[in-house]
Amino acid sequence: MTRDMALTVTVHEQSHVVPVGGEFRFGRNPGPGQLGADDSTVSRVHGCIYNESEYWSITSTGSFFGFVIHDLNSASTLEVPAGAGPFTMPLRSVMIVVPGRHRHVLAVSSPHPLTERNPSPDAVPELATNAGATEPVVAKHACFGRDGRPLRWFQVLVALCEPRLRAEGGGIVVPTDQEIRRRLGMGSSSFDRAFARARQELNFEAYTPMVRVAMATTALHQGIVEPADIALLDQVD
Repeated sequence: MTRDMALTVTVHEQSHVVPVGGEFRFGRNPGPGQLGADDSTVSRVHGCIYNESEYWSITSTGSFFGFVIHDLNSASTLEVPAGAGPFTMPLRSVMIVVPGRHRHVLAVSSPHPLTERNPSPDAVPELATNAGATEPVVAKHACFGRDGRPLRWFQVLVALCEPRLRAEGGGIVVPTDQEIRRRLGMGSSSFDRAFARARQELNFEAYTPMVRVAMATTALHQGIVEPADIALLDQVD
């Protein structure tokens, strides 16, 4: 039973098992949960994840910013400000985005069943506002050129978000590079440049597969990409 209830926390594409009764700390301190080693806006211990016998919980221990938790199985987003918690988490697969000089990402996968103590995520309200990551890092006008046409990097970002924009429910699904290139009629070199620019505009320091998903969740959560933007995908040269 205990082994079956172990959490998996993924940082920098490395997975770490957290047994029942264990905790996982993430932040600037050296260790498996190190994020933003050179980013002084990330606290040494920015947050703690606890694995209880029937549920998991999380506490924000940062001094400047909290973090944002994105449920990967729905559209739910929970904002946790600095110094808040612990909060019982009813979400089984999440991505946590920590804002700072750059945005940092980790993921949690939980085997805990949905119970009375650990209810359906549909019933979970937003925990808090002002977590340090809600204000858009990209102004909408900066996504367009002087002629009013969408910049190429923004079209790539919209295409990355398109499956979620068209879905009425369900989790975050992001298209492959090839699917986006085909959707926008782009060559590989121009796509690579545009994708890298989109990542930089959203303030993610380095590319990983998790960052790819985090780019979509952040753009949607902050309202940088909206349903009406789907029409921009047809404005290709």
